[in-house]
This record gives sequence, C-alpha cells and structure tokens, in this order.
Amino acid sequence: MEQENGALEELDGFLGQFGDDLGAAEQELGNIRDRHAQVIRDRQKRQELGNQVDIVRPDRDRAKNKAVRQQLTQQLKTLQDQIAELDLALESRLFAESGFNEVFWQAVRFGGIGVVIGWLLERWIG
Repeated sequence: MEQENGALEELDGFLGQFGDDLGAAEQELGNIRDRHAQVIRDRQKRQELGNQVDIVRPDRDRAKNKAVRQQLTQQLKTLQDQIAELDLALESRLFAESGFNEVFWQAVRFGGIGVVIGWLLERWIG
C-alpha cells in the first residue's frame, strides 16, 4: 500500500511537471507565431518601400524644378532610411530566432573543453 501511494505521488508530480512544461511550450509556440507574423509584415513593408523607391527615383531624376527635385530627394532619403531600419530589424530577428547566441556559446564551451583535453593528452603522452 505504501509503495502504491509513493507511485501515485510520483505520477502526480510527473503529471504536474508535464502540464507546466506543456503550458510553457504552448506559450513559446505563440511567441514564435507572433515573431513569424511580424517578419512577414516587415518583409511586405520592405517590398512596398522598395517599390516606392523605384517610382520616386526616376521622377526625381526627371524633375526640372529644383524645389520639386529637393522634395523628391528628401522623400527618397526617408524611404531608404525606413528600408534600412526594416533590414536591421529583420537581421536582428534572424539571429535572435536562429539561436545563434546559444550555438555560439556551446561552440565556445565545447571547443574550449576540446582544447583542454587535447592539451592534457599531449602532456600525458609526450
């Protein structure tokens, strides 16, 4: 009987932990979906801005009036700045989402261990 109670308590503990882990996984999946949607919106926005640049640049080059040309140049600069901001946001998301940081530190840790083991083996054999 005591053994059965212990097994039931262990099962309850496991099920509780599993429920917590499942909730955390669902939350992380929601975060990933949100980031995915944001990346898609940013890519679409970048494409739209690129199309606007393709329209404004020839108009600026053809403009005869200096004031109109300056206005189009300013508009072009604003569009290019917005594109640069989107590119930066997309690149930072890429590194954040790809786990680059985690992979980097794992490589440093295990690479360092490999160097130490190699050094110890060299000392021991040589």
